[in-house]
Amino acid sequence: MKCHASQLSDSGFFMAMDDERFAAQFGNEWFIDPKSNEPMRDGWIFE
Repeated sequence: MKCHASQLSDSGFFMAMDDERFAAQFGNEWFIDPKSNEPMRDGWIFE
């Protein structure tokens, strides 16, 4: 969200969070590839 601050509207209160709380709430993203039979793994989605 910090990278796309221009796209924020009434959710600007997210940007007022301190860095630690922001990271706890938004620090991870999860992606599921419906075509994959492999288990989840850590790393970059496009590797």
